[in-house]
Amino acid sequence: MDRSALHRQSLFNSGERREDRSFATWMAMDFGRLLGQFGIFGPYWCATNLQRDEVFSAVGCGDIDALFGPLHDRSWQGATDFVAACEIKASKFDGDRGLKRTLENQGQKIVEQLRLLVDRGIDRTAFFHLIVTNPREVPGAGRWSVSGHDSMAAVDAARKRLFNPSELPGCGYFRTSIAALPGVPEYIEGGAGWFDIVEYATDHPSARAPQPWRETLRSLLDSLGDPEFSPCFIRRCDKCDQLYQHPCSIGDHREVERSHEFNCNRGTR
Repeated sequence: MDRSALHRQSLFNSGERREDRSFATWMAMDFGRLLGQFGIFGPYWCATNLQRDEVFSAVGCGDIDALFGPLHDRSWQGATDFVAACEIKASKFDGDRGLKRTLENQGQKIVEQLRLLVDRGIDRTAFFHLIVTNPREVPGAGRWSVSGHDSMAAVDAARKRLFNPSELPGCGYFRTSIAALPGVPEYIEGGAGWFDIVEYATDHPSARAPQPWRETLRSLLDSLGDPEFSPCFIRRCDKCDQLYQHPCSIGDHREVERSHEFNCNRGTR
């Protein structure tokens, strides 16, 4: 595959799937720094883009970008006793052209999405702002030097907060970047940038009361069969709309994804 084709496949150029792909790439690179902020250490599960009504019932349309919980002994037992959630947004940083400010008017929407999670009794919540860089070459400069510079500059350019954290006490606010190199996908030879903690995530008092959604979510996980991977990721197939499990590694994830889509096309899923 030529370099121009690889450039088109970069996270910077991934269009509508930028958030999903950027988050999956980040988790494969450096999941520990995010999960540590939620107090999750060791094996875990992560479900992306579950519909709200699948989890909470009767709360309107829309999805939850990412849910996390502990994974014990390759079993869903206790998997929903503690649950954290992220709302995720991905921005683009284009070298000397700077940050593409497409999120500046979305602060109130982000607050509303997070407040719904807090009100429903999710244990910890956070906003996670990912900035992906445009892979570029600068004559006379090493590619890692350019990539590293852009990665740091991207986080610095995103210092303006999209909303005031005081609106959501206890909700985390994190931002980081994914550094791209010319001619190679980020999951093969990219870099996880500086993880900037704007606000720490703490336990929400609303989670102390019994929450019926924990059993609903546990039943949803049980419907997938025993966990096949550790850590275990769960996503919805774009073709058949069914949930399936996949590993954290991007290469292995794509093998599972291709296998699932192959079976979808054959009508065996």
